[in-house]
Amino acid sequence: YLAWGKATVEHTVLPGEVDTDITIHVDKTKIVEGDDGEVIVAYQVVDVCNNYPDERAPWSAPTTVVVDLGGNRLDAPQVLVNGIPTRIIDLEQLAEADVICRVYVNSTDHAVGDTLRLTWVGTPAQGKSQVIVGPLDKTVEYVPFQYDFSIPNADVVAIAKGRASVSYVRIRSGETDRSSNNASVTVVGDIMQPARPNIVEANGSALDPDLNFYTVSIPYYSGRQPGDHLYIVFEGLDASNTPTGFDDNAYVGSEADGDPVLRNVNKAEIKKLDGGSLTVYYWINSQRKSLELQLSVGSGQPEMEKPDVIEAGSNDVLDPSNVNPNVGANVSAPYTGTVPGDIIGLRWRGSRVSAPADERPLNTSSAGKPVPFTVPYRYVIDNLNGTVDVDYYLKRGSEPLRYSRVRPLTIGAATNLTAPSVKEAGGTAPSQQLDPVAGKDNLTVVIPDYGVKPGDQVSVTWAGTAGGGSYTTPVQVLPPNREIAMPVSVIAYNLGKPVTVTYTVTRGSESPPSDSLNLAVQAMPAASLGMPLIPQAEQGGIGSVLDLSSFIGDARVTVAPWPLIAVGQRVWMSGEGIASDGSDYTIPLYAGSEVSSSQVTAGLSTPLSRSELEELRDGSELKVVLKVTFDRTSNQANAVDFPLRTYRVVSGNPLIVDPTLMRLDGIKFFQSYGLVQREVPNNTGTRRPTGGVPPYSYTSLNQETASVSATGKVAGLSNGVTTIVIKDSVGAEVRYGVVVENIVRLLRREGPTTAADVHAWARQVGWVLPKSFDEYVLALIPNFETLNGLIETTTGAARPSHLTGIACIWVDSSNRPCIPAYRWSIAGGFTSLNYVDEGIQLYPRMLAFEPINS
Repeated sequence: YLAWGKATVEHTVLPGEVDTDITIHVDKTKIVEGDDGEVIVAYQVVDVCNNYPDERAPWSAPTTVVVDLGGNRLDAPQVLVNGIPTRIIDLEQLAEADVICRVYVNSTDHAVGDTLRLTWVGTPAQGKSQVIVGPLDKTVEYVPFQYDFSIPNADVVAIAKGRASVSYVRIRSGETDRSSNNASVTVVGDIMQPARPNIVEANGSALDPDLNFYTVSIPYYSGRQPGDHLYIVFEGLDASNTPTGFDDNAYVGSEADGDPVLRNVNKAEIKKLDGGSLTVYYWINSQRKSLELQLSVGSGQPEMEKPDVIEAGSNDVLDPSNVNPNVGANVSAPYTGTVPGDIIGLRWRGSRVSAPADERPLNTSSAGKPVPFTVPYRYVIDNLNGTVDVDYYLKRGSEPLRYSRVRPLTIGAATNLTAPSVKEAGGTAPSQQLDPVAGKDNLTVVIPDYGVKPGDQVSVTWAGTAGGGSYTTPVQVLPPNREIAMPVSVIAYNLGKPVTVTYTVTRGSESPPSDSLNLAVQAMPAASLGMPLIPQAEQGGIGSVLDLSSFIGDARVTVAPWPLIAVGQRVWMSGEGIASDGSDYTIPLYAGSEVSSSQVTAGLSTPLSRSELEELRDGSELKVVLKVTFDRTSNQANAVDFPLRTYRVVSGNPLIVDPTLMRLDGIKFFQSYGLVQREVPNNTGTRRPTGGVPPYSYTSLNQETASVSATGKVAGLSNGVTTIVIKDSVGAEVRYGVVVENIVRLLRREGPTTAADVHAWARQVGWVLPKSFDEYVLALIPNFETLNGLIETTTGAARPSHLTGIACIWVDSSNRPCIPAYRWSIAGGFTSLNYVDEGIQLYPRMLAFEPINS
């Protein structure tokens, strides 16, 4: 196989090519598939039996070729390990960290709003199955800048001794996508075999041969693709140590990432092994062999305790720094039921490197005592950041081998299990707050990255109120997104209460619980709870009046499904009002009734008897009261109050008023000169209701705009709008709107003046009126009982000193300031003259009109 970047060219060696150099043609299709940039070229040889090269060197030394087919490629991403760019990823240096792929954006090739879509294609040392991460998208928000994409550690470890290529595409609306050059890296480090399979029904390392069914579980592995072939091998020894075996085939289907592939196992085959042992492993696409699972079956089930690893902690974590590198790890086989002639063998099976079996023949001095072993240091350190299964076995004559229980070790520093978080909650771990409505559809616990390893299994515990308020998930493989779904039902039991959330990790053995997340579950917000509804009321039930004459027969009360509704919750609902005689009156609807499965979907619906409604006083209030116990108890004291729905019950005589707009537009003057004023036409109006229960009260919502009397008479006070609210004696309410216009403040100025003074004063008072000054002058008559003292009164010839001027801004055709002047005679009414300012003193009195606005 020739690797050209992420493309592969397969070539079968011909007889004439033996013992000579071989030329392999790479066509343009493969070059394009391999992508632009620095492309790694290497080869490996696989024989006709599909045997791959030694895993210590599965590929030839690489050659790098620079490819640029289009000449318009963007710069390749950088690949970083521990913050440093590299072309070789050393898994020992990487440890448990993710690989970072960094894209630099610049103002020439990128713009804010662009999408960067990056894809990592990894090729393992053995097999053709690629480990693909992505496409991963990021939106450009700043230019210039750098954008980092994380490649999960597990997906890098899965291609140990292999290679990877990474590139990205710039996506911009309205333009053709533009690709980058390709960055190529090689991965060095020990190849990790796929995790061992599990028999779901096994108890530790023992299997009961008399069960009705058995299930083999193939854990998730990085790069798994639908259609992958899983060849599962079962190798057994029966009670007489006779080898027997069988196999099975499975294919990856639609299982979600993180979920195992499950397969039924023939129980007859397991029964044959009663008193013996079973070894199970699998091949992925006939190329990668997994670690082995070893079990004792039936009467051969081990009664021998796990071995003791002296330097390991109580959590089964073996830190190499605690092991003497000159000696190794000290292990003790504690079983004391041995006799002279027995042989005790120790097995140290690592995820990366396994030690040879170490056997100790026992004599009269050593039999019946724990047996010590020493495992060389290299079998500890070479499994750093991996796992080791330690057990021992007993050989006794021709009897079947007996295996102890397995002690699974994690090799590395002890894992720090920090507190989890809840995806739907606010705040940050270890203290969060959960709005119950936010979790009504999904409740998700997010496990932090504690140094996750492929095959890690987790269990999450939600510790709340006893019973339905607490829950522990079954042990399950930790998915790549580290999110574990919890049942939303637990929220309802813990409203307004504290909850503790923890998790454990099983990596061979179960860890102690993690640090705790202190989660404050908030009370159910009243705004999220729907009100009861009587559809027969106004506006389909959302109105405030329930008119018994508007429908026939009984009414009905309905309630839409509320957040976290569940079967078994208890409901109390009633109608509370006032009877005809003035006493309190209650109409029971539900009394501690359990919510049914149909009500979970459809909500509540129950009749409201007409005869009960007719007992209520006409015009009185009816309150629909609803209480629910979310924790499903029958104690009403634990119930949550829903928002009240209030109706006014009437028997056919509703309160009514003309709802059309009242317009008050008569010119009305207000002044502070002691003049006697009159009511002005079209500045007042009266509107009264009908029906309801008298007497009525009237209120103006904007009393600066208009006032309203106890008899419903409205008077305009300033230009603007207001609403008049009318209520009857039982609280029924109707409204109409009012618009007020042409409210003016009258200003007066004494003393002789000139036309220029008039102009200046007009500007000073900001005189801008919607009507002509003639209309305002004529409106003086209906506003005041007399014009004496306001307009100059004369019976003789009109002289300037006998006239009243009106402040306005007006010029003649020669652009000279002019002013209108008025006189008043009882016989002839108003007379007006226009004067041009010629520098003479004119009028002894000036008037101006200023609008009054709300």
